[in-house]
Amino acid sequence: MRKLNICTWKSCKAIKSNLGLSIAFALSAVWSFGAVLILLINFRYAEGTKTLGLNEIGDYLAGVFSPLAFGWLIYGYIIQNKELKLSRDTQELQLKEYIKSVNKFEKQTSALVEQNILLEQKESHVRKSKNSIFIQPSISTIISGDPISYTRLRKNSSLKE
Repeated sequence: MRKLNICTWKSCKAIKSNLGLSIAFALSAVWSFGAVLILLINFRYAEGTKTLGLNEIGDYLAGVFSPLAFGWLIYGYIIQNKELKLSRDTQELQLKEYIKSVNKFEKQTSALVEQNILLEQKESHVRKSKNSIFIQPSISTIISGDPISYTRLRKNSSLKE
């Protein structure tokens, strides 16, 4: 038998994330309904006894709803704590990505420096080869004791680049 999946992954996640809020609203509604019901019962069946005055009703409502307000304060603290944890996790992920991008930038920078060095070397080599083309030859005639003389061409290395 196949197990029947009632909710999809996204809807289950949404239900789980809103479960605390749903429970808080349900408890608030039950608490408020009970407080109002007790107050109405007091008015309805307190004919023979002393009924509550406005001051006592205010004290009663303050006493009933202050724990409710405190409960919502605690719930807000819990939610804020979860959001701060998510924010911290997000910042840690952003820091990791930033470090990765810095490392990539450093690699790119070192590659550009290497390319620049190679380009400068190539440019220097091209300048040297251009200068060697335009170097004026030094011509000297060598006359030896033989009846044959010859001429030798030499590069003049005294020229500067």
